[in-house]
Amino acid sequence: MARAPESDGPAALRIDETHPFLRERLAAVTSSFSWYHANHFGAAVDIAWCWLALGRVAEARALADELADGIPADAIHNLWSPASSVICLAARLARQANDAARHGELIVRIVTTRYYVTPAERHYLEETLAEARSALEPHRVPGPLERVCDDITEALSQAVYFAETLRAGRFRWQQWLSLDAVEALLSDGLQLLGDHLAGRIALPQRLDVAPIPEHAGILLVDARAIPADVHALWWIDLATGNSGRIPRGASASHCVKVCDSSAAWLFQVRDEREAGAVLVERTESAIKTTFTSAFV
Repeated sequence: MARAPESDGPAALRIDETHPFLRERLAAVTSSFSWYHANHFGAAVDIAWCWLALGRVAEARALADELADGIPADAIHNLWSPASSVICLAARLARQANDAARHGELIVRIVTTRYYVTPAERHYLEETLAEARSALEPHRVPGPLERVCDDITEALSQAVYFAETLRAGRFRWQQWLSLDAVEALLSDGLQLLGDHLAGRIALPQRLDVAPIPEHAGILLVDARAIPADVHALWWIDLATGNSGRIPRGASASHCVKVCDSSAAWLFQVRDEREAGAVLVERTESAIKTTFTSAFV
């Protein structure tokens, strides 16, 4: 059904959110929501993905349903990207809840919309999914939650469109794309987003490190303190963006040269995948640097 232009935003968003990050996001979305603005509408879809990643399925479905049903008929062209994604998300959640009638209703809306049937080349579809998979990779390590959420929810929105339309089995890309691969992408993305939101993959916590007396900018790190299950320690100089790695099996102590010892961070790397070239982003200082081995 079409939403009246003067109507308020989704009622599903008017809750007492307890998650600190989502509480801020929710406030931003509700303060500027528009049924006719793709970015505002898409930000609400992102909230549904975050709730789903945290296991809050009922809340995610209620929001997805309300968004899907509230798309103004005269705005479908401008909203098609987030609109098609949220219709497919709502259809997916209906299917998973064994609500066949609701699932069928939503899928019909997708496959009968003229924007849906616009021909798409195979290489475009494959590249879109490849980009979605690639978008997950930088977020297997700690990073700013704002960027994590934006990248992963965008990948999920792309994947859910293909997952649910592939199941319809009526269009030519079913011979090009693997449903199993798309489902794996969705599962991986939801797990990754949930881990970040739940704090299982968090920005490094500041640790106290001891400057060497009378040697400004030199830190002494005791490598013997590295726990047995930790692959390595990384250090980051937030003042300059320099960084480096102290591997397991290193000598008892390492001297690390930094610009300002009060701006140095240490954090633990527990997985081989997290070692190597990783982009670290600090929203406060807008530092962007690639890890290097830069020890004294």
